[in-house]
Amino acid sequence: MLALLRYIYDMNYDYDGHNWWIDTLTPHAKVFATAEKYSMDGLQSEVCCKMEALLDKRYIHVGARNMGEFIQTLRIIMTRTSRTNGLRELMVKTCIMNLRKLQKEEESILFLSQFGELGADIFAHTDLECGLVGSWFCKTNCDNEEPPQCSNCSRPFEKADAWSQRYYERWSCAHCELDDLTPLCSTCDREVQWMQRGIDS
Repeated sequence: MLALLRYIYDMNYDYDGHNWWIDTLTPHAKVFATAEKYSMDGLQSEVCCKMEALLDKRYIHVGARNMGEFIQTLRIIMTRTSRTNGLRELMVKTCIMNLRKLQKEEESILFLSQFGELGADIFAHTDLECGLVGSWFCKTNCDNEEPPQCSNCSRPFEKADAWSQRYYERWSCAHCELDDLTPLCSTCDREVQWMQRGIDS
């Protein structure tokens, strides 16, 4: 409720003199649930933006270190928010991009067995293949999970552009606004390619 009051009075909802907002997902998810309850659309949008930035920075590759908090955040969203909202969609996409890691964690498998609705959302998503049967491979020996970078400006391709162009050899860059570019490995600067993987690979 303090976060809602701060928002109403044009203050940052996620500032209270502590830095735990910066490092964790769960308080943002709780604010979103309360904002949805009181139909505060603006605050919901702000929370989604901050959650997306936090996911991009710290959670885009979910692992053992942040699995517990990621699942806790999913639990809040699944039990305290509506069936269709922007934050749930964001978390579904994050699950899809981490399917191979989630399937190895007992905690995530248990969670999906409790919330089949989330599993249905993941299964029905059009980009399911991104997290399940492929990844970026350097043509030498790097198994790099980060989006490739532009051969012209050396900046990482936007995630949406990377996924939409993943099957093409030559890409367009939103940063330098050029076409016919080569995606390069962000680790070794060598050319990368999207490789399909089988279910068992």
